Amino acid sequence: MRVWKNSYSFLFVILLSSLVWRESEANDTWVSVQSLKWLPEKEIRLLQVELDFKLSTEAIKALHSGITLYWEIEVTFLEPRIWLRETKVFFQEQRYSLRYDTLFNHYRVKNESSNHLERFSSLVDALEFLQLRQYQKKVQSLEVIYSCLIAEIRIRFDIESLPIPLRPVAYFSSEWDLSAYKRLECD
Repeated sequence: MRVWKNSYSFLFVILLSSLVWRESEANDTWVSVQSLKWLPEKEIRLLQVELDFKLSTEAIKALHSGITLYWEIEVTFLEPRIWLRETKVFFQEQRYSLRYDTLFNHYRVKNESSNHLERFSSLVDALEFLQLRQYQKKVQSLEVIYSCLIAEIRIRFDIESLPIPLRPVAYFSSEWDLSAYKRLECD
């Protein structure tokens, strides 16, 4: 009986460690923030964001099966403080969906926040549309233009929008790790 308990506890430890120490390549390959940089402009702070969207084979299969994929892109500008927490100067959240329409044989990217819809004939074109973003904040004084601002971008893949039978697989598979985060410290 004691051997039985030890073998099951050993299998439990192996299973748990495989879930915790899953492949880390997904953060580098599926969705990533390639660059964040401030562009010089008058009277506004302009942040240019270059993203890299790639889909795993499981995500492409799901997309071609009629499942819509959703991402939330959050951009935050923070003003650093010496003793206190950083203050939020700018925050913008946009929700995008990617869908394949089998009847028309095209991909559809929709900004769910503004209901702007774009159609593409290939998946590569649809993903390229998601890759370059610019965010701007109009400022009132010159000291804000030249002050130090921290930029944060967070891309979250919405696993909860997937069908219920696919969610457990998506939570534990690295092929569904389609999220990214990057922070640009001030110079």
